[in-house]
Amino acid sequence: FAAEVAVVNLSDAALVMVMNLGPSLTDRLLAIGKDNSKNSVSRLPPIYLAPMPRDTRTTAAAKKDYAAIMAADIQRDVPLVLDTTTCVSFAVTAEFLNERVPLMRKDAAELIVKSLIKAGHLDAASRNLLKDPTRSNWRDVLRDDCGDACLQRQPLEK
Repeated sequence: FAAEVAVVNLSDAALVMVMNLGPSLTDRLLAIGKDNSKNSVSRLPPIYLAPMPRDTRTTAAAKKDYAAIMAADIQRDVPLVLDTTTCVSFAVTAEFLNERVPLMRKDAAELIVKSLIKAGHLDAASRNLLKDPTRSNWRDVLRDDCGDACLQRQPLEK
């Protein structure tokens, strides 16, 4: 979405991306950058690409996008940053879920973690993700282990 906002010239703020731009959006940004006439209202926003290092496919694609924009020399005084070290993974623990997910009960968070470990989605020792949640069946795993209760909003414990 952030990249789409940039290519239709709706953003003057920095765009922070944890994904790659992709060929279509990169080409559209390059076209905006090459339109350097004084009458043009098109302007590239600052772009901060911060893919997750563990996601090697997206990191490689973000590096390719960065290289294409840098090679075109269209950023001028507008920052373009590629940060491949900051967006690190977090351990998915019951405490993490309880603190970060609104209305998550501790018992539901513990059940979620246990279910994901049992199904091979989380490493038992580090609690790091082993499977990409955007491409995995984690919702089905939770439904099978604890019904819809794990996926519904839970009242916060005090």
